[in-house]
Amino acid sequence: QLAEMLQKAAVYLEQTYSAREKLKTAAIYPLILISVFLTTAIIMFMVILPMFIELFNNLNISLPLVTKIVLYLGLTIKNYGLLMTLFTILTFLCCKILYESSPRRQNIFHLLIFKIPLLGRLLLNITLLQLCSALSIMIASGITIDKALSIITDNTPNICFRQILNKAQLGIQKGHSLSAALSGSDLIPPLFMQMLTIG
Repeated sequence: QLAEMLQKAAVYLEQTYSAREKLKTAAIYPLILISVFLTTAIIMFMVILPMFIELFNNLNISLPLVTKIVLYLGLTIKNYGLLMTLFTILTFLCCKILYESSPRRQNIFHLLIFKIPLLGRLLLNITLLQLCSALSIMIASGITIDKALSIITDNTPNICFRQILNKAQLGIQKGHSLSAALSGSDLIPPLFMQMLTIG
């Protein structure tokens, strides 16, 4: 029995590691694109656009509105780039303080993580995979399902998903099945609910 449980635990840890690696791989590509875009934008606004501003001023011609807006943005970033950077950093720090001081804001933020296109769905699938694997190992070890959910909830980093598991645990303690206890959440995919119902 012990050897079998250790084997299942090893498989679970391997699956968890593999899922995290897939998540990192999925996040690298968007980060590269964002970095390239920001680098290109900075070079364009700080170096290239000021050259065009001087050129157009010397030609003394009328420019389209869109071109004027782009040139004005370039001039603004060149003159106030440092102040804008400091403002961005201060804004980030203020948001971080507000986030840490309010559980409600943390819940909203963690819910929005699952709403990110592609990446959010992948993260949700990984979370559900970890939930199923952990439940399987604990139930096979003789732990009751409500106690297993309690242990999993304590080790779940996402606050939004933690609240779902808390409600599911209360539902199970009232005599409901796991599928019925999770049915009130809009975050759980219908296919996953059908699989739970079938067993």
